[in-house]
Amino acid sequence: MTASIENGNRSDNLDKLLIGGFESDRGACKIVDGNPCSVCRELDEVDELAKALLRRRTAVKRRFNETHDPITSLLPVEIVSLIFAIVVDLTRDPFESWTFGFENRPVHHRFAKADCSVPLVLSAVCKSWREVAFATPRLWTKVDIFVYSEDKVPVLCELTRQWLDRSRQFPLILSLYHDYWRVNADPPSGNEDSDTEDESDEKEEFKKMVGLLLPLFDVVRASAPRWQALRLAMHWEFYPLLFGDVRCLPNLKSLRIICTDCEWGRIVPLETPSLGELIMGGEPFPLYNMPIQWDNVTSITWNTSSVDEILELLRLAEKLQTGIFPDAISNRMEHDLEPVIHHSLKKLEVHIRIGRGIVREEGFANDFFDCLKVPSLECFTLTASPDDVDPDVAFLVNFLSSCRETLKTFALSAPPDYFINADQLVEVLQSIPSTRSLLLHVSWEGVKKDSENLWITDAFFGHFNPTRDQHTLLPNLCNLEITSDCSFDWLTVQAMIEVLYERSRAEIAQSLLVSDSSLDNRVNIRINLTSTTEKDFIPLYRLVPLVDGRWSDKMSIQILDQSSGKDFVVVSAFHHLGSFAQMNASNEEITSVGTYNFGRLF
Repeated sequence: MTASIENGNRSDNLDKLLIGGFESDRGACKIVDGNPCSVCRELDEVDELAKALLRRRTAVKRRFNETHDPITSLLPVEIVSLIFAIVVDLTRDPFESWTFGFENRPVHHRFAKADCSVPLVLSAVCKSWREVAFATPRLWTKVDIFVYSEDKVPVLCELTRQWLDRSRQFPLILSLYHDYWRVNADPPSGNEDSDTEDESDEKEEFKKMVGLLLPLFDVVRASAPRWQALRLAMHWEFYPLLFGDVRCLPNLKSLRIICTDCEWGRIVPLETPSLGELIMGGEPFPLYNMPIQWDNVTSITWNTSSVDEILELLRLAEKLQTGIFPDAISNRMEHDLEPVIHHSLKKLEVHIRIGRGIVREEGFANDFFDCLKVPSLECFTLTASPDDVDPDVAFLVNFLSSCRETLKTFALSAPPDYFINADQLVEVLQSIPSTRSLLLHVSWEGVKKDSENLWITDAFFGHFNPTRDQHTLLPNLCNLEITSDCSFDWLTVQAMIEVLYERSRAEIAQSLLVSDSSLDNRVNIRINLTSTTEKDFIPLYRLVPLVDGRWSDKMSIQILDQSSGKDFVVVSAFHHLGSFAQMNASNEEITSVGTYNFGRLF
């Protein structure tokens, strides 16, 4: 038993030695005139030999890892460097994953270290990986700085300095997020005489915060000439501190600023001669008054704007190709709107609503569509909420008529009681016959379920099968996506599918005649059903035609339960198959239907 225990102890000590954790548990020996005895001196010599052996083992183990590394031992350094760069490029961008809540402020959440520091993770694997990573500047050109605690700013500052040094002189993509607005989004009071005790404490806290952040801002600002993309989310008082005396960013191509409680004009104006993409979120920005060189701007996302500001912006940015305005309110300026004809815009997304504290103005949505003409438009998205201003269909049709030959995608997301009904929707669609992709989303949020003003109805589907007096609806349609309650009969859906199928066959035959194999004539139909229950299903006599195998070579049909993500056709088929199992198999009528090949659904 004693030997076993001793062997176990020796084994434990050896393990400690091999992992570098071996420490002597004896005290200092002074039994020979205050000096160690010969045995203790010999034991000290053995300990030194053991430590030397451990150092040698560490060096040999390092060479072993380098020899057997499946990447660095088999591939040239250039290939390993390229693989590392691909890994960094494919990592989820934490800044792009933000969602926005009340007043367009980012919903607070922590960012995974792996998402923000992939080059550091690669560098920590082994020495050879670290050497490759440190020698590859491309890995360090994306700098994500997220400040959650001022206590960690000194470490973050030094880490940022090293990171930027490793990027050498390469262009930078810089993201800087500060969490101050989560703690206190209101700026400190500037009147010391009227400060309350809480306001004084707040001011002192803010001064302390600024003192900690300034060294970090200095490090970041030193790389300003290399900024190619800049994504900033901070309280507005930090922007002047960050930019300092920088007034021109010659290489900046993309700028994204998200700011809370911004006083107009307090953001430091910057000269950006190469700017191509501009994204502004948070509080309103008077973009048209800022010294931005609009000559090269091709993409703008302006989160909080007004109709007159959008028109003025389009007048300035003549080369703009993408305009996204998710929160457009009524006019801010007093003068009348002037018409704008934009010849470069290809994609436009707009949500025109009533602003907070603004009296309802019935006409400003009409003014927007009346004043704007975009003959180059290819993709148009119109979004609405229950309390939004309703444009007249005539103004919308007039606007769309200016791009009837170019528009390829039309998307409408609105409540069921919006300005439009099924017949008016058809009127709108008939004004854009070139459309190939149609996306319709009926939003029931904030709307009573008994609303009678529906626009996805049997009448809408029926227009795809026109009479002699009607024009063909969307003759070039190849992609249809509908998100709605089931406010229609599946028979009308089946009839629409028949029409689109015959169109597809005719187009394929035509493409074969002209020997043009590049034409994509396949039709994709997707219906997302909202608010379904366990008792909802497609009736059997409607289900069988929907799964007809002849569609498969020319059409793709998906009918999904949006809440569960399940295929609603499959759910309905299982329902009916369960019913068949309870019926008499000798029933000839049921058998003839039951022998339909449901198997291809599963």
